[in-house]
Amino acid sequence: MDDGSHLLPFKKGPFHMAQKANLDLVPVTHSGIKRLTGGLLARPGTIVMRIGPRITRHQCKDWTIDQTADFAYKQMKGMMTPVSDDVIYNTTKTRKSWLFFLAYQVVIYLAAKWVCCLFCCGHSHAHQG
Repeated sequence: MDDGSHLLPFKKGPFHMAQKANLDLVPVTHSGIKRLTGGLLARPGTIVMRIGPRITRHQCKDWTIDQTADFAYKQMKGMMTPVSDDVIYNTTKTRKSWLFFLAYQVVIYLAAKWVCCLFCCGHSHAHQG
């Protein structure tokens, strides 16, 4: 069960940037990503995203950065409702989709390794011998 208890305190930087740029804030939360990406490989499943009501620049123009961050934190914490494992792991996935997903992860890993080697060494080690 993902209950949203892992919401950490906010950094102040985004609130300073929004205030200086005179922008609104839009709270967005997601549930389930921690368990789908918690191991060595990411697993297929469902991530539940919620988009909250906009916090307008006019609404928080007289607030301090701390007050704005606290308001956004409380709003986002209230948006995070428990999501069951059945929803996150989406047990209707077939074996074929799991194998395709695993193959995709391996291809991404090998491509990243090839690009890193290309930039570090200047060649890809593809034609050694």
